[in-house]
Amino acid sequence: MEFSVSSIRKKVNRKTLPQNVVDGLGEDSLGEQIAAKLKYKCNKIRRFPSRQFVMSVTTNKMHRLLYCPMCKLASTFWTRFFMMLNLQNVTAEIYLTPYDVPLSLAPPTRERLINKNGLQIPNASEMYGFLFVRNPYSRILSAYVDKLFAPNPIFWKIGKKIVGPLRNKTVNGQRKDKCGSDVTFSEYVQAVTKRHLLNGSIDCHDADYMSYCHVCDVAYKFVGRLESFYTDAFFLFKQLNLNETLKIMRKEMKLLSDQDAVLDSVSSAYKWRKDIEKCISWDAALRRVWKKLQIRGIIGKDKYPLSESESKQITRDDFIKLVMETQERTPYALRKNQRNQAFVEIFRTVPLEVLKDFKTAFEHDFYLFEYDPSPKNIFSRIDDIEYFGYLDLK
Repeated sequence: MEFSVSSIRKKVNRKTLPQNVVDGLGEDSLGEQIAAKLKYKCNKIRRFPSRQFVMSVTTNKMHRLLYCPMCKLASTFWTRFFMMLNLQNVTAEIYLTPYDVPLSLAPPTRERLINKNGLQIPNASEMYGFLFVRNPYSRILSAYVDKLFAPNPIFWKIGKKIVGPLRNKTVNGQRKDKCGSDVTFSEYVQAVTKRHLLNGSIDCHDADYMSYCHVCDVAYKFVGRLESFYTDAFFLFKQLNLNETLKIMRKEMKLLSDQDAVLDSVSSAYKWRKDIEKCISWDAALRRVWKKLQIRGIIGKDKYPLSESESKQITRDDFIKLVMETQERTPYALRKNQRNQAFVEIFRTVPLEVLKDFKTAFEHDFYLFEYDPSPKNIFSRIDDIEYFGYLDLK
């Protein structure tokens, strides 16, 4: 059986979702209010306009849209969204949602906004510019789980370099960082923090909003939050009169999002299998995929069901089927709570002094978009937590 998001849509089981998701959420978005506050906040932190910069953007001329695609902020979704708009009335294929657009048709943007001496091409002030932001704590955890914990030999090469200065090179004569596949979350947070305190970044996954999307230089009209993604996305769909898209997404967006994440997580691992097995066993790789989906709350706390030999033999499509069947056993509300539990447990692995430095490194992101820099669930270590072992691979 060949899986695709289109085929999954026909089989969605709405019983796993709470009623407010099934019926659709309200469109009372705060995105335009957040954008309107940016100029005042930028002046408050004495951030003056940059004279010259070049930044990645995605645009749509018909709707006069401009978007800044930052990593770990649903950038793939919005890249597919823009392609959905661009392909309307161009092809025989009908794309009603971003999930209908194959990833092969939505490569990273090559468009650039050029700012030189205050002049911008394209002129963002004449367009409806938008971006999405996210709590810096959630974003760094998402980057780690997706790019370093989950099997990703491409990013492991970066991980190997960034943690080198933080650890001894050998243990009992063996190289400890042969592939970069064993980078811990605490090491990643330390490496990112150190770069930012030196006014840098590792890559787009940890870049700050001021330097990457130039939020104090570009006249954005809308700033969505990943924490209110449905409400903010539906607001944009409604503004663009995408009524059919809005109708479908109000009913199915959560399910389609989960299934798209499963397809991507599993398919990527199988695509990279040859390189992955140079670093870890295939059984370990699939266990990491399983744990990643548990951390994201896509599947419940079910024990990984395969033996080492079964892991070696299972096909991509059968593993996807196994994940989908597992998801149905745990209600959405429990999986959502599980995601919060994973967040707290994983951040307990990071020393408080490191978190305090991280808070300082990203102070502008916290301030500009009104995120709590010292959330109790991260900084309070008084309460005991029920340990599950989300990053354990035994």
